Amino acid sequence: MSEWPSSGAGHKRRWPLAFGAVVVLLVGISILSTNRGGSSDAPPEPVDYVHVVLYRVEGDGQASTVSFIVDGGSSFHEERNVALPWEKTIRLPKGEPHSKVQLNAKGRGTIQVTIQVDGQPFKDDSGSGAATARGDIGTLAR
Repeated sequence: MSEWPSSGAGHKRRWPLAFGAVVVLLVGISILSTNRGGSSDAPPEPVDYVHVVLYRVEGDGQASTVSFIVDGGSSFHEERNVALPWEKTIRLPKGEPHSKVQLNAKGRGTIQVTIQVDGQPFKDDSGSGAATARGDIGTLAR
């Protein structure tokens, strides 16, 4: 009959200590490997824009509403009781589907709306009490 060697009190006390050291080592390695992947404080990558669209409304006094496409698609934004002259710049990022620009304004007196794309005149309109300019920029050079 063989007997197990005596595991003295010294062996029992070292096992938890060794286990704790391994856990601390693994946690340290995990933290170091996470930080090597890049800092969350790093600045975001710059966005490259396809078109810069400038919407402008001019007229007498104020416009009761000004609405315009903000995403080059069908998403409109509206502002109310706008002092004139008014303008807004929209930047359309590369890789996003976009092709439409539209600007509507309503008010009293003569209203003139102008759309510029990449610094160049694109569409304009004027009218008594309301004006709308719209166009498809999908055919413009990118």
